[in-house]
Amino acid sequence: MGAKGERHVDAGVVFVFLILLVVGVAALILYFQVQTDEISSRVENNEDLGFLFVITEDNRPVLTQAFLYAPATGRGSLIDVPGDTGTIVSGLDRVDRIDSAFIEGGANAYRSQVASMLGTELPYYVVVDGEGLERLVDLAEGLPLFIAAGMSDYTSDVAASFPSGNVVLDGRKARDYLEFAELGERDVERVARRQSFVGRAISMIGSLANVIEDDEVARIFFSAVQTNLDQRSVRSLVKVLAGFEPERIVTRRVQGTVRSVEANGVEQELLFPHFEGQWLRETVRQVRESLSSEQQLPGEGVVISLEILNGTGATGLARRTQELFESHGFDVRAIGNAETSDVESTLVISRGTERMYAERTAEVIRAERVLSQEREGDGPIVDVTVIIGKDFDGRYVR
Repeated sequence: MGAKGERHVDAGVVFVFLILLVVGVAALILYFQVQTDEISSRVENNEDLGFLFVITEDNRPVLTQAFLYAPATGRGSLIDVPGDTGTIVSGLDRVDRIDSAFIEGGANAYRSQVASMLGTELPYYVVVDGEGLERLVDLAEGLPLFIAAGMSDYTSDVAASFPSGNVVLDGRKARDYLEFAELGERDVERVARRQSFVGRAISMIGSLANVIEDDEVARIFFSAVQTNLDQRSVRSLVKVLAGFEPERIVTRRVQGTVRSVEANGVEQELLFPHFEGQWLRETVRQVRESLSSEQQLPGEGVVISLEILNGTGATGLARRTQELFESHGFDVRAIGNAETSDVESTLVISRGTERMYAERTAEVIRAERVLSQEREGDGPIVDVTVIIGKDFDGRYVR
């Protein structure tokens, strides 16, 4: 009798245990259902987003853009990072090309290296190879793009041509467009063209917001991208990007001085950012702050053309100022000397009907003297002329 009593289990205890088990499982299911993913959490807290966007061929970056995005305003910025930018590569303890961080350390090491150079937070990366780019574009049924002038002369191995006007590129054409090297294309034009492409590609990804929940669409999408976000966060990101406005994108690029150095035992020509990256970090900070503002920046969405004239006796000042403005996305068409080298105060002159272009130009160097004046005689056709005075210290008007 005693042994049988010890084996007896109270039915009431079993019932309570089962209830607790069901409640526990239900609580876990509810927890995972309502758990906020990383992207949604940032958006709810009104935080902006920072990504390193990389397109690769043969496991090497061919295009790198830091993408900063403020979901509250729909405004974003792209900062072009050339692969041959010179830096001390973390983990390698040597001066080398910045993209060596990707080649030797992977995407996350590259993300960290670029974020450090820009002096900003870039917690996430998205890497797409050439084939993945084709799949994404075809999944979205094409990439809409405006091409200002027809492109048919080329120096690359890409046997392709592109008509002018509004076009829709399929996956193969989109990949060709990135590889395309137009004959005589200036570096500033090439960077602007590629940044326009990336801006439209990001908007294209946002267009998948209504279909990303479909299992087949999700399968193709996730096979095309490599990221440090989990799939739930990626789905949220796609939906957030549906509000991105590519027409309002702010573009910048790394500018500096090319120097020949020995990198990894090989003599290389590397681009070192001006003033050890101080200009660059300041530019990124200003851009990031501006994205949260609903007010459109003067000249936003257009490339402002400049003429820079040195009105001082400082040799090379116009050239250095050119590099400063180009790092802020301007197109410097001409530099030279002013009529006199004894100009006391820097002057910014609007040469067209859009005075706001001159105001935007003046903001960069904190110049206060802005006026409108039609050009007389021959000279480059530009939006703005900057006459540098003695009050300009190489960065700001004092």
